[in-house]
Amino acid sequence: MGRPGPLQLLAVVIEFALAMTSLGLFGYSYPDRIRSLLWRLGGDAGWNSNPRLRIYFCANHREPPPIPFIWSPSFTESNLTVAAVSMAVWFARFVFSCLGFASKPTNVAYDSLLVAMWTLSIRGQVSSDLSDPDHLSLRPWYLERSCNDVASYGRAACWVAKASLAFSFLSLGFYLLRLAASLAWLVYRCGQRGQFAREFRASAQFLALG
Repeated sequence: MGRPGPLQLLAVVIEFALAMTSLGLFGYSYPDRIRSLLWRLGGDAGWNSNPRLRIYFCANHREPPPIPFIWSPSFTESNLTVAAVSMAVWFARFVFSCLGFASKPTNVAYDSLLVAMWTLSIRGQVSSDLSDPDHLSLRPWYLERSCNDVASYGRAACWVAKASLAFSFLSLGFYLLRLAASLAWLVYRCGQRGQFAREFRASAQFLALG
C-alpha cells in the first residue's frame, strides 16, 4: 500500500478533530451536567415546560406528562454514544489504514452508519417540548435566544449546547462528503471494469473471427 496522499491525511486530521471535540462536549454534558439546568432556566423564563411544576402532579396524585426527549436522560446518553462510535470508527479506520487493510466498501459502510447516527442526533437536539400547552417550545430555547438572556451561572451550559449542535452539523457534513466521494470512486471503478470487460469481449470476438 502506498503512502497516503495529502487529502487522505487531511481527512484523518479533520475526522479526529471532529470526533474528539464532539466526544469532549457530549462527555462534559453527561450524565446531567447541563440538561436539567437548561430545562429549569427555560421553564423559569416561560420558554418551555417547567420541571419544578412536576412535583405538583405528584402532590395531587396525578400522572405528570412524559418528559420531552430533549430533556430526558436518553437524549444525553444517545448523543454521547454517537460521539463515542465516531471516535471508535476513526480509530479503527486509522489502524486498518496503517496495516494496509483499508477499503472503499468498508469506508462506505462506516460513513453510512455515521451519517444515519448524526442525523438522528441532530434531530434530537432540535426536537420540541410540547408537554405544557401554555408554554409550547418548537425548538430548545438556547437555539433561538442568546446565552446572555439567562443568568450567568447558566451561560456555560448554553454555550456547550450550542457548540454541541454546531459540531454535530460539521460531523454530519464531513461524513456526507466522505460518503459521496467514496460512492463516486466506486461508481468510477465499476465503470472502468465494465469498459475493460466490453473491450475484452470485443477483442475475443475479433480473434475468434480471425
